[in-house]
Amino acid sequence: MLAGAALAAVSVLAGCATGSSPAADDTSSAVVTSTPPPPPTQVTSVPATSTAPTTPAHETTSAHAQPTNTCTNLTIRVLQGGAVQQAEIAAVTFVNDSAKACSISGYPSVVLLHQGSTLVTATPKSGTVAQSVRLAPGAQAESRLTDHSTCDADLSDTIEVTAPNGAAGGKLTRPFQLRGCKVDVAPVRLSD
Repeated sequence: MLAGAALAAVSVLAGCATGSSPAADDTSSAVVTSTPPPPPTQVTSVPATSTAPTTPAHETTSAHAQPTNTCTNLTIRVLQGGAVQQAEIAAVTFVNDSAKACSISGYPSVVLLHQGSTLVTATPKSGTVAQSVRLAPGAQAESRLTDHSTCDADLSDTIEVTAPNGAAGGKLTRPFQLRGCKVDVAPVRLSD
């Protein structure tokens, strides 16, 4: 009788644990924030010299060779997401503010700072492959940040994000809090 009750309790707990673990690995779900996002930060730079191909906005291609990023006018935002067991989630978005289509590929550079000193630099998420993402004017790409908050590190007070692989989209620095533990960054992909 006692063994049966213990088995039932383990089954219930296992059901709770599995109910939350797919969210940690699901890179296709949108990041939802409970507070309004900060106002967009416009970042512009010198136009690139290459001409963007004319493929549809939704196509991606495998990145065997290092693709060229052609985006020259991006709005970069960082949005606080939710949390899953032992991790905090955030999203970095890149909106093409140009009048013509462009391509972006790779992993954004992300650094968490505390009082001006680097706490942690994000590393590419293991097992992921960057693909070229075609952005029509006004289209958005995103990259997911996963902060493995299992350590007792300080909280960041600032985040620095640079567009991936030399995209001439600029850099964003703004106040932002995440735990200064290991941070994974997913490759840029087209937003849903």
